[in-house]
Amino acid sequence: MIAPIDFSIAEGKAGAPNRKQHSAPEAKRDPKPELGGNEALITVSYEGHRVPHFAIDVALTFDALESMVLEVTGAEAAYQKVFGSGRLLKRPGDGVAATLEASGVRPGSTVRVVCTSQQAVEEVHERDAGLGKFDGVRGFEEEDGVERRRHEAAPMFAQPASGSVGGHGFARIEPLVCDPLTGEAYTTPPPEEARALLERLAGDRGIQAIMKRRGWRVGLLTELPANEQTGLIGKSGQCLLGLNKNMGEEILLRLRTSDNKGFRPYYAIMETLVHELCHIVVPEHPPKFWQLFGELRREADASDWTKARGHAVSDWAADRRRPAPSGGAAGGKGPE
Repeated sequence: MIAPIDFSIAEGKAGAPNRKQHSAPEAKRDPKPELGGNEALITVSYEGHRVPHFAIDVALTFDALESMVLEVTGAEAAYQKVFGSGRLLKRPGDGVAATLEASGVRPGSTVRVVCTSQQAVEEVHERDAGLGKFDGVRGFEEEDGVERRRHEAAPMFAQPASGSVGGHGFARIEPLVCDPLTGEAYTTPPPEEARALLERLAGDRGIQAIMKRRGWRVGLLTELPANEQTGLIGKSGQCLLGLNKNMGEEILLRLRTSDNKGFRPYYAIMETLVHELCHIVVPEHPPKFWQLFGELRREADASDWTKARGHAVSDWAADRRRPAPSGGAAGGKGPE
């Protein structure tokens, strides 16, 4: 059973929903080592194992870092991905002794290493080998079979969200199961709760009224991860709250708080969704975009979606200010 969520803003921590349950005590973290003048901090994620942090001189090479990681993880052989400044660092080729600093690691920075054991990689390869691969050539009988199955198969789209009918609404709704940047699984809250929130947004009476009136249909409604790549509120200069791909093919919404321990307030996510729906017909942010945005907000307000399904959100109705040209998001960068 999905635990109820209070979308009110917690005192002292804006945007953090309160859970109606006792959470498990937070695990103790390993103390961070003191860094020298030319050292960077290394944190290691290795298949759920607890690995101590350590420091490394940025004048050392990738090979030296790899050896130190293998030593602290106790792994005989492992695949390693190294992330710094929110991006994957490219490892130099064999025989090239490039230093970490030459690859973009600066003294005092934090570098994250994600490890996968040799055994796990081999298991994936074995499963892939068992599936077989299409060589690109089909006979006439195979082509007939493919065409027949295509016509007889059930629709690939998920069932429409509550309230979606006919040619409007959202064809598919999919939450993220992990952070695409680090590979860490989402657990607090889990993907099931993220799906429930996306379905609530898609089935909202105000959103359905907007899309039905204009015949709008979106291929996929999904999550936009909150990480160093999209920006972290309070840590990054800019934060992306939403994205519309190919004018309605996909809409991505930032559901989670920057610490990935809760959801952002419902009314804030809803406002981002309305913003992204505008991009179905207006790609950039000219004056006509903001005119349409204000029109859709009024329509949604008239449909009373702030009180739908027993959730009262007075902030939407109270906030009548014209949004800033940047989108009014944290750090100066709003939904795209």
